[in-house]
Amino acid sequence: SGEWYFAQDSMLGVGLFLIDVANSVEDFQEQRNFADLDGINRGRMANIWTTRNVGASDLYGIEMGYKQPFTFLPGDFLSALGAEFNYTWSQSDSGAVDIQGKELPLPSNSEHQTNLILWYDKHGLNVRLAYNWRSEEYLGRVGLNTNEAEMVLGNWLEPTGYLDLSVSYQITDNIGVYFNGTNLTEQSRRSYAQFEDQFQSLWVQERRFALGVNVSL
Repeated sequence: SGEWYFAQDSMLGVGLFLIDVANSVEDFQEQRNFADLDGINRGRMANIWTTRNVGASDLYGIEMGYKQPFTFLPGDFLSALGAEFNYTWSQSDSGAVDIQGKELPLPSNSEHQTNLILWYDKHGLNVRLAYNWRSEEYLGRVGLNTNEAEMVLGNWLEPTGYLDLSVSYQITDNIGVYFNGTNLTEQSRRSYAQFEDQFQSLWVQERRFALGVNVSL
């Protein structure tokens, strides 16, 4: 990694990362023998889904960051503004493939992730508006029940972004108040199996607010 502090409380940074992943967990289908309901084993076979450890490639990528207060701008308001930004690109290979033969990444991995924060900080008042976004996220494989060839669909979360607001004011050295709002746009999370129009599940996430007082002794 490398960082350049080009002004007071300001920074540009870039880093490369490589995480050695020895193995990952994979769902797979295998044929097993089961006894009938009367307890007699008549040699009947059925395909079931189970898990196993498989080899996985390294998780690697690049991350970049920027932070700067805008003290060079004129006026009390503009000079109290500032910004932060970071971006991460990551790649991986779980060793599994989907029904189309495409390689699947490690679970919970998004190829692109980024955060943007705008803030105001002066005279005890701190306001932060943050937007966090990630591209489609791989959740794992969805196995289709079949006694023929194994059929696997990739389960994905759609790209998702969240807008949050944080406001705090320090009344005295010992007393402060704060107001937080999360997921202001009421962004829900929707997953699909292999194809974007093949709905899988939905996480409904509401807008939330918190109001409080901080006291230090």
